Amino acid sequence: TPAPVKLPRVPFVPAHATNGWIAPVAHPASVAAVRKVRLVSGGARADFGILKVVFSANAGEARPIGITTPEGQSLWFRPTSLVYYDTSSGKSVVLAEIKDCIGGVRMPDHVIYQNAFGDVNADIEFHCGGNSLEQNIILRQRLPAPEDLGLNPATTRLEM
Repeated sequence: TPAPVKLPRVPFVPAHATNGWIAPVAHPASVAAVRKVRLVSGGARADFGILKVVFSANAGEARPIGITTPEGQSLWFRPTSLVYYDTSSGKSVVLAEIKDCIGGVRMPDHVIYQNAFGDVNADIEFHCGGNSLEQNIILRQRLPAPEDLGLNPATTRLEM
């Protein structure tokens, strides 16, 4: 079997070049044009699957992510914070809250809000599949140890 190919990190265009929304850069291994996040006024849209998703240009807005289900129901959400939650004690510690940040499109089917949190250098990445929307947090720095915040490391998890 052939070895996996590591794809290069896709560069971003400065936000001022596109009125605040970072322009997409074609991915070297792009897939069919039908499965592509496209830029629209004020953000981006993924409408190629059963879920229709709209992304605001700024993750810090009140309702930056909207989903329309196959039944036509509209759901809106906003990432709010990174939190340690200790399941044994019920105690939680807020590590960072969302801040204003401009999103970018990584072709063909990813939207990324870089450095999206105050106090913690972390990105929010959305992957738009044909039948799903996946959200990932990419940590760009080491978080404090749970025990340093009075939490049990064996029962503490990171939540958003």
